[in-house]
Amino acid sequence: MRGLQYRLAGGLVRRVLLPWLGALALVSVACAIAQGAAAAPPADAARDLATVRQRLAEELFSPTISRRGSDRDVGALLAGLGADGRWPDVDYTDQSRSNWKPGAHVWRVFRLAQVYRTKGHPLFGKPEVRDKALLALKWWLANDPQCPNWWWNDIGTPEGLGRALILLGNDFPADLMPTASKILKRAERQDMTGQNTLWVCGVRVTRGCIEKQPEVVAAAFKRIADEIKVSTGEGIQPDFSFYQHGPQLYSGGYGRGFATYGPQFTRLASGTAWAFPAEKVGILTSYLLDGEQWMIRGDRFDPSVIGREITRTGHSATPLAKACEDMIALGAPRRAEFEAFVARLHGEKSAVPLAGNRHFWRSDFMVHQRPEWYASVRMFSNRLYNSELVNGEGKKSHHLADGMTLIMRTGREFDGVQPVWDWLRLPGTTCEQAPLPERAVKQKGETSFVGGASDGQYGVAAMDLKRGPLAAKKAWFFFDDSLVALGAGITCTSDNRVLTSIDQRPLVGEVRGPPAKPIARGEQALDRPQWVLHDATGYVLIDREGIHLKADAQEGSWHDISDPASSAKVTADMFSLWVDHGAKRSGAAYAYAVLPRATQEQTIAYAARMPVEVLGNTPDLQAICHKAAGVTGAVFWKAGTVGDGKAVVLAADQPCVVLLRAQAGGVRLAVANPESKALDVMVEVGQALEGEGCTWSAETKRSAVKFSLPGGDKAGASVVRELKRRRP
Repeated sequence: MRGLQYRLAGGLVRRVLLPWLGALALVSVACAIAQGAAAAPPADAARDLATVRQRLAEELFSPTISRRGSDRDVGALLAGLGADGRWPDVDYTDQSRSNWKPGAHVWRVFRLAQVYRTKGHPLFGKPEVRDKALLALKWWLANDPQCPNWWWNDIGTPEGLGRALILLGNDFPADLMPTASKILKRAERQDMTGQNTLWVCGVRVTRGCIEKQPEVVAAAFKRIADEIKVSTGEGIQPDFSFYQHGPQLYSGGYGRGFATYGPQFTRLASGTAWAFPAEKVGILTSYLLDGEQWMIRGDRFDPSVIGREITRTGHSATPLAKACEDMIALGAPRRAEFEAFVARLHGEKSAVPLAGNRHFWRSDFMVHQRPEWYASVRMFSNRLYNSELVNGEGKKSHHLADGMTLIMRTGREFDGVQPVWDWLRLPGTTCEQAPLPERAVKQKGETSFVGGASDGQYGVAAMDLKRGPLAAKKAWFFFDDSLVALGAGITCTSDNRVLTSIDQRPLVGEVRGPPAKPIARGEQALDRPQWVLHDATGYVLIDREGIHLKADAQEGSWHDISDPASSAKVTADMFSLWVDHGAKRSGAAYAYAVLPRATQEQTIAYAARMPVEVLGNTPDLQAICHKAAGVTGAVFWKAGTVGDGKAVVLAADQPCVVLLRAQAGGVRLAVANPESKALDVMVEVGQALEGEGCTWSAETKRSAVKFSLPGGDKAGASVVRELKRRRP
């Protein structure tokens, strides 16, 4: 489950993970409550508690609380509350596990208490606001509604209730405190991991302040600090991706909550007896700057990394701006990077863009950032789950990690596309055209050779795809101007057609193709097109067989992919380009390049004078050379050799992925083992080189470079060497 945000006037609950916006920040007023409080704490503990209260208060009562629209929302809450303390538009009989409608009640009480205690708000201190909040709160405490989903009972309701109690302070009746405390104590579960730990500990901090028990706050802070760690269990991974619900990539879902709560708690505890060790600040710094920010474009998380939340509306990354500000306030290292991150999240034109390539070897995920565009590929192996179906969310998410390739410029290209997506043609995937049962969503892959090599600027990703009767070798090569995708050995023994989706996204303007004319709407097979242009993105078909295009309306509903969502029909014009491999094919292939920022003229020029050369596209070897960039990438599915027709370019004596980049005075060589095991491999380069582990042979005219690829928690990570040209 996740954090909550509610549209208060309409009574519609929308669950979206947010930072606490002073989530615990509401503590300041309530710590003045005397009801049910324990004996006065020692002076030092009381001072630390007061420090935390003050910091929380500063967050809650900051002038950033928006008034625009809030008066109208709160007015509707005040006018709509019944004499018995219930809102008539809330279905109190609802038993939904995800979007549990009664949960809105507690959070509406919190909102009333918030405006009642916020100085400068038009409703600040108004008795009618207080009375309505207390009336609604008394009803909840008297009836204590329960949800079939434990999360609401142990986290969602206690969190909202705690905030409301804190803000109401001395206005809350003392005789109701035992009942309220009983609900808050439901967050005492000790079996939590990852973001769930931070949620329950947040409620404990709230309760400790309400009950004036610094020992409760101290224990909660310690548990949070213990959870800020790098491990191979749930939470922050050695490559700074994030797992939740087992080995499953969740950096933009649960991981977003961790990225906001972690810095906030660290800042709240700083300077007190509960301050987190400096090591924790370092871990959070790396998690935000080496993990989270690479999976964000503009103010949006990559839809690939938000798990089942892809079936919800919105996946904003803006809460991380507050996290960065907390880190800056803590004096964390890499301040300039945090400031640049905040500027990008806020859309500032002067923001320094990210540029580089990151392979998250623990999560089978590669991301490529350039100032004008972004691309990612999400894969899965027998080490990782692809996605999940929980509480009815994610009913069609089977293929999210089958090599889904998302290309963006602003980060908002895929906003709201989910209801109308054809989930058997997700961008970049090779997929049998037959729906799978819902129960089959959460799976580990059937193969182990999945991963990639990155030298920090360029990257090569590889996936041995096996899905029942379907098998394919897939590879991606990331350059400055383009992404090149290869597929080989595509075989399927069923009667179902197999398609490789090049792209599927909202239709923007016209689609053009040779001879530089608009292509009509509708679905059609294209006659060996050399290129297609849509929304300033060029698609160059290196292998031109079986190309199909659809530019037309598609229909669906959010309920189609998520039980809690609306069944109202959604229609949108969509652009889709794919390769039809047919049925019962054996050994099919594809090859195409995507130019994410290109004019028609640039696309035509790229297609006419290909700067990339395919050096191999077989089940044994897939390799590309970008001649202009001086970059060669190779996936050695077996030991083998890459040649350019004149001489050997690369060779490897073991299956591996290799990236070779020419640079001044030599080369940069990155090697990785997608099997994610320790491996000794000899890579040969057809140049005279010298450096670590390098031996030149005048007889073979090759330089042999020995790599000892790591195991353990670095298994699958790239090893990078800088080699110089050998002197005569």
